[in-house]
Amino acid sequence: MTDLVTTEKPEPFPIGKRLALAFGAVTVLAALQGISHVFLVSNVAEAVGQMQHEEHAIRGGLELAKSIREQYMHAAHTIIAGDRSHLDHYASWVTRAQQGASDLKAVAPSSAQWRLDRVIARSKALDQIFRERILPAQDRGDLASVRRAHFEATLLSERAAQDADAIARVFEGRMAQSHVDTTHTTRLGFALAFGGILLIVIVAVVSTVQLRTAVIAPLRRLTEAAIDIGHGKFHGPVGAVGHGEFRELASAFELMTEELKKREEQLVQSERMAAIGQLAAGVAHEINNPIGVIRGYLRTMLPEAQGDTLKEELRILDEEAEACQRIAEDLLAYARAPEVTTGEVDVGALLEESARRFMATEEAAHVGVEVRARACVIQADAVRLRQVIANLLRNAVQAGSKEIVVVGERSSDFEYVFRVADRGAGMSVEQRARAFEPFFTGRKGGTGLGLAVCQGIIRAHAGTIVATNRHGGGSELVVTLPVRASQVP
Repeated sequence: MTDLVTTEKPEPFPIGKRLALAFGAVTVLAALQGISHVFLVSNVAEAVGQMQHEEHAIRGGLELAKSIREQYMHAAHTIIAGDRSHLDHYASWVTRAQQGASDLKAVAPSSAQWRLDRVIARSKALDQIFRERILPAQDRGDLASVRRAHFEATLLSERAAQDADAIARVFEGRMAQSHVDTTHTTRLGFALAFGGILLIVIVAVVSTVQLRTAVIAPLRRLTEAAIDIGHGKFHGPVGAVGHGEFRELASAFELMTEELKKREEQLVQSERMAAIGQLAAGVAHEINNPIGVIRGYLRTMLPEAQGDTLKEELRILDEEAEACQRIAEDLLAYARAPEVTTGEVDVGALLEESARRFMATEEAAHVGVEVRARACVIQADAVRLRQVIANLLRNAVQAGSKEIVVVGERSSDFEYVFRVADRGAGMSVEQRARAFEPFFTGRKGGTGLGLAVCQGIIRAHAGTIVATNRHGGGSELVVTLPVRASQVP
């Protein structure tokens, strides 16, 4: 498996948050663009409405100028024709001129109000001159008075028409400005639309590239690691792959890899131990029978032996044969799967009883055993546990310890722990790691099967046994048993 460790960097947002931020950013940009479009469209619609209003005002200004001119033209026609046939038309144009000016005052800017007032005043003055001076003078035949009055009327008409034209130009200027504003607003709308779309595309592309980097690369690396594991390559850590959820996944993947590695090692160890057990059972069975025959002959020869030397030699032969027989029995005990028959057992009382029995043996004659065990009833096989305790005490004596301490107590509501501590030579790191392997021993003449057998019995009780060094020198074997143990096949 390749080394997938990456350089530590500040932890970014997890993938879920990054996805939410990316989609949120695109959504917000789209919403802002939509709001800006609505705002711009409303401004354009308002500007168009203003242009229509200005167009109506322009028509009103042009109509006002026309009305002033028509008023004067009908007055002039009356003077030239010398009759009053156009007075009705004249009166209607006067009314239209003054009414038009009054209507425009409601929509005209303040800068044009004074012109409208002047147009109204001049229209009235023109009408007054026509009615009070020109018509009476014409009726009298006073042409000189008619000419003077007509000259004044002409000046008033021209000036009023100029004011009306100026008012129309004011409205035209406003309309032109509205047209410019509408054009600018429309162009701004197009620019915002294009810029918004471009920004959304950029954000989407950048987010996609970043998310692809954050997702695809870790997936590829995890895939490579999974392929390596599938090929049985457990070497090398997975390491910190990706960020956020992928880093958590990589950690879980690494834990799974370590667990698979341990399970594979345990499986290999179990298969190796099973093979060793089958071999040991066959060897022990084949050795045990001839050793039994040898010991039988030695027992019949000892009473008939002549001389102390011969008797001593035969006794030594019997002891060595007994040692071989014990080794064969240990091999058979290791090879057989331990069968436990559970019942209610007071572990504290069992520890004290086992210690008393051991102290009554010859090998414990010069050893002191101290027991401090609290009572606790569990489901266990008393005979098998007594065998474990005796083996642990015997190992402590064989380690050269002259004092042994046995402590038992409840470590929790569900576990009972007892320790067998000695002041022997202690164990090295390698010895602690291999203490429960069969045929491994740090003692000259040992078989290396005692602790292996103990481990099998404790595991059959769903418990654990570990070896540690004791503070101040010596070793300590720690056994943990479940308070409510169930038999493990």
